[in-house]
Amino acid sequence: MNALRQVSAVMLTSIQTLPRRIGSATVIVIGVVGVVAVLIAVLAMGNGLVAAVRNIGSDDRAIVLRAGASAEATSILLRDEVSTILNSQEIQRDANGKAIASADTLAAVNLSKAGPVPTEVTVAMRGVSPGLQQVRPEIQIVKGRLFEPGKYELIVGQMATRQYSNLALGGQISLRGTRWTVVGIFSTHGNGRESELLTDRDTLASVLRRGDFQSVTVRLQSAGAFAAFKASLAANPTLTVDAMRESEFFAQQSKDISRLVHVAAYLLGAIMGVGAIFAAVNSMYAAVTARVQEIAVFRAIGYGGELIVLSVVAEALFFSLLGSALGIAVVWLLLNGKNLNAGIGGANTQLVFDVAVTPAIALTGVVAAAVIGVAGSFFPAMRAARVPVTTALREI
Repeated sequence: MNALRQVSAVMLTSIQTLPRRIGSATVIVIGVVGVVAVLIAVLAMGNGLVAAVRNIGSDDRAIVLRAGASAEATSILLRDEVSTILNSQEIQRDANGKAIASADTLAAVNLSKAGPVPTEVTVAMRGVSPGLQQVRPEIQIVKGRLFEPGKYELIVGQMATRQYSNLALGGQISLRGTRWTVVGIFSTHGNGRESELLTDRDTLASVLRRGDFQSVTVRLQSAGAFAAFKASLAANPTLTVDAMRESEFFAQQSKDISRLVHVAAYLLGAIMGVGAIFAAVNSMYAAVTARVQEIAVFRAIGYGGELIVLSVVAEALFFSLLGSALGIAVVWLLLNGKNLNAGIGGANTQLVFDVAVTPAIALTGVVAAAVIGVAGSFFPAMRAARVPVTTALREI
C-alpha cells in the first residue's frame, strides 16, 4: 500500500507540473502523429490492394501465359498456340463442344481520375472471348447490358466507375480514333476485377491491328484437373507457356505486393521513428530539467530512483499513445473507406481498391508509438534517477 501511495504521489505531481512542460510534450505528440499516420496509411493501402488482388482467382480456373512472363502485360501468345491450348481435354466444354475459355487481349486506355483535380492515368481495357460469364460467372451485370460483338461497346466494374471519369452508363472513352460507349456496369462482389474495362476481343483486336493475345483463362473440368492440364501443356513441344491456377496466380501477385508494401511501410516508419525517438529524448531531457525541484523533494524524503524512472517513462508513454490516437484518427478520417488506384502487373494495369484501417493495423500504430515513448524516455529517466539528492536540492 505504501508503494502504491508513492507511485500515486509521483504521478499526481507529474500531472500538476505538466503545464510547465507543454512545449516538450507537444514535440513528442507531433513526432508520433507523423510516424503513426504514415505507417498505418501505407499498411492500410497495402492491405486493401492485397485483398483486392487475392480475391480475384478461382481454383477451377487456370491462366496460361508465355513462359517467363510474370504478368499478363508482359506475355504474348500467338493464335496457333491458343488453339493448341484450347484442345486440352481437361478444359470444360459447352453444349456445342466448345472450350469454355477466354483468350484475352489488353489495350492501354487514357482515362481521367474523378475528382476536383483531373489526373490522367493509363488503364488496361481487356478484350475477352464470347461466353464471358461462362468463363467468369462471378461477373454480374448490375446496370445496363453486356456488350455486343462487332460494336464499340464495353462494360466496366463498379469500382472503376467511382475512380475514373466518363465511365457511367452511356459514357464514352477514346481509343485509337474510335469512341467506345459504356453499355453496362458489372459487379464481382468488390474484388479487383471491378477495376477492369471489358469488351469484345475481336472488336478490340481489329482496332489495335493485332492478332496475338496476352493470356488464356480456362475453366477446368474440376479443380483436381489442373495437374493434368499443366502436364499436357508442358509435354507439348510446340508450346512455350506456363500454366497456373488462377487463384495461385493472383495469390502470388498479392504476396509480391504485400512484401513490397510491408518493406516500404516498416522502412519508412523506422526512419521516421528514429527521428521521433531522438526528438523524444531531447524533449524528455528538457522535461527532467524542468522537474528537478520535484525530483529533489521526492528523493530527499526517501522515494526510490525506480519511482522517478517510472514517472518519466509513464509521461513519455502517455504522450506517445496520445500521438498514436491522433495519428490513427487522421488516417481514419482521410482514408478509411476511400477508393484508390495503383499500378500492378505492368505499367498499363490499374487496380482500384478500398482502403480499410483495421484494428490490427491500428494496433501496429499503437505498438510503434509505445516503442518510441519507452525508447525516447529511457535515458532521460535513468539520468533523473541518478541525480544526487544534494545536487538536485541545490537547483531549488
